[in-house]
Amino acid sequence: MIHPSLFVFLSIILILSTIGFVATDIYLPSFPAIQSGLATSTSAVKLTLSFFLLFFALSQIFYGPLSDQYGRRKIAIFGLLLGVIGTLICCIAPNISVLIAGRIIQALGMGAGATLARAIMRDCFSGDDLAHHWSFVGMGTAALMAAAPAIGGYIQADLGWRFNFVFLLLYTLCGLIAVSLRLPETLIEKNPLSTKRATFIANYMHLLKNPIFIGYNMCACLALLGDMAFYTISPFLFETILGLSAVQYGWLALIIAAGITIGAMCNTTFVKKVGRHHMLVMGIFIMTFSGALMLLLALLGYLNVLVIMLPMGMYMWGAAITWANSFAGAFTPFAKIAGFAAALYGCFQILGGSVGSTLMAFIPEKNQIPLSIVLLATGVLSYLFQWVAFRYSVKHLIHKDAHKE
Repeated sequence: MIHPSLFVFLSIILILSTIGFVATDIYLPSFPAIQSGLATSTSAVKLTLSFFLLFFALSQIFYGPLSDQYGRRKIAIFGLLLGVIGTLICCIAPNISVLIAGRIIQALGMGAGATLARAIMRDCFSGDDLAHHWSFVGMGTAALMAAAPAIGGYIQADLGWRFNFVFLLLYTLCGLIAVSLRLPETLIEKNPLSTKRATFIANYMHLLKNPIFIGYNMCACLALLGDMAFYTISPFLFETILGLSAVQYGWLALIIAAGITIGAMCNTTFVKKVGRHHMLVMGIFIMTFSGALMLLLALLGYLNVLVIMLPMGMYMWGAAITWANSFAGAFTPFAKIAGFAAALYGCFQILGGSVGSTLMAFIPEKNQIPLSIVLLATGVLSYLFQWVAFRYSVKHLIHKDAHKE
């Protein structure tokens, strides 16, 4: 049972952490309509997602240090305001170039929400508690990831693609109001030197050289890479190749949401019993198996909704477990530079999504084989990175205990 005040707090964290995901998902059913309405190519439409993810990632590098110096709340408000401006541009974009520009501005603002949600959580929790509470955010994320494409499909069918950005504008404004009125400042001790060049470089180099941080970070990065690869190719694969409507495509997100919900519930139930490392390995195994299953079915000649969505739902089950535990593993040793850690973690993770999206932007959507290969590769690579991170984590604990003695 979550205490009411904790429920409100986690709800605000949920809004902050998911604004970027809603921005990626809400307009996916409209991809073919945007292509037709703006008289552009499928690759150009896909790039509205790729560019969003790229600048969404890069912006987080700066939001972390800024929040360490000025506080989480002020920087969150600034970012949300910038996101509002970018979304307004998307609403009125007359061509694909302006739409991409609006998406870039939108991404530069919304990067604050993703960064600060993680930093605020690390301000308040650590270790298995952090993984436990983040799983509640994960379940909320699943619900929103299911709702966004489904809502987007109905909006596309009834009102057109521009109103998807109107919906996103309203959601961002809700986040802005919630942060302004109900979110307390969680940073106890601000660091006036965090944006100084020497401090900026030193803290980021410290994180980049740390195999624990990088190893766990790459697990999350690879999990999102597979997720975004799916979202980039799926609108055209399902609507153009398999003939689904925008509404039908939107409802497929329920399978994605079910996978994330199952993963979050499994993690919430078992992480304190078996530990986050074992849960992380289980999540990575599920990701790997799902990619292998999709590839096998594709090689056997099957191409339909079930043989794509069943493995994809399994992949998201594993990804949800992977995200929660790699997040806790990467952040726990860095309480004093949580803003920097949150920024670099988010940057790497979303850059992974951008890579997956860009890969699929230039691959013809003929079947699910390219996607299945990507999913399988993310699982295998994630296992290698978690092995490195866990090995150094054990060494770090042994060294720490020896130092105490």
